Amino acid sequence: MNNETRSRAGFETVGDFTPDALIAGDFPLRTRKVLLAAGRAYDRGEVLGLKADGEYALSAAEASDGSEAPSVVLAESVDATPGIREAVVYLTGDFNAARLIYGAGHTAKTVAKPLRDLSIFLHTPVQA
Repeated sequence: MNNETRSRAGFETVGDFTPDALIAGDFPLRTRKVLLAAGRAYDRGEVLGLKADGEYALSAAEASDGSEAPSVVLAESVDATPGIREAVVYLTGDFNAARLIYGAGHTAKTVAKPLRDLSIFLHTPVQA
């Protein structure tokens, strides 16, 4: 291992993080690994719903497989094009409504109440 990947304290660099303003408060973040439905690439910040088959997919208002009910926020971008993939989702937290990605027929307004009931809170940050 070279000096570029290990600090003096012994920490290893395993990736990069670019702040994206998705997190918008200090309510505790709780996460869980879930399965994402195959067939597409998912982006961090997508609002997902749980399908009847136990996989998560982008929550769309007109879906009829269970995913129409928003329930979690995707914590990382994942490519599930080739098949079902594991991903980390937020079960709780404060989120910037403008940074979330909504499926067809959903907006911050339509998902706010169902997500609030699950301790996912949407905010519109105020510029100082």
